Amino acid sequence: MAILDYADPQKLNGRYLEIYEELPTKPRLNIGKMWANAPHLYVSGQPLVRAILHDGKLEHDLRELMILTIARIEGGLYVFVQHIAWALRVGCSQAKIAAVEKGEFSSDLFSEREAMALRVAEEVIREVRVSEATMLAAKALFTDLELVEMIFTTGFYMMMIRLSESTRVDIDAPEGIEVPKSFSRLT
Repeated sequence: MAILDYADPQKLNGRYLEIYEELPTKPRLNIGKMWANAPHLYVSGQPLVRAILHDGKLEHDLRELMILTIARIEGGLYVFVQHIAWALRVGCSQAKIAAVEKGEFSSDLFSEREAMALRVAEEVIREVRVSEATMLAAKALFTDLELVEMIFTTGFYMMMIRLSESTRVDIDAPEGIEVPKSFSRLT
């Protein structure tokens, strides 16, 4: 159960309410309702969310595998559950999702690009700084733009996981998505 109250849209005004009402997700996800407790951050953050999820150059399935990996390493159950549906929608296989859930980020199921993207995300999380060897190997597979997107995506979802986990956002799983029974931070 959430420790903080969810924002009351009736208390939002002006541009905050306008942006809140413009969002395509209905009913509103609990993470958005929690984030809207800080309307100035919520409104400012929405263009970044759109840029990551819709405007980026990374393949959508690759981005979703990264987000699932970030959530799995960080123990971000809310983000993991929400992004299973996104991953399936953009073509990620159940087998790849299951491998990420088990923490098998270097599984033979993943293409060379996928495995490298997951490695970059893992190093950003665990080491903050991606090793030179990994960055050089990644540069052979990705453009500089894609690598910057990967780093931003990792940082953004680390932040969202901290919000959802610290405030104990209630899981509002998409229809048909099962919530994992056991889920903790991978150390």
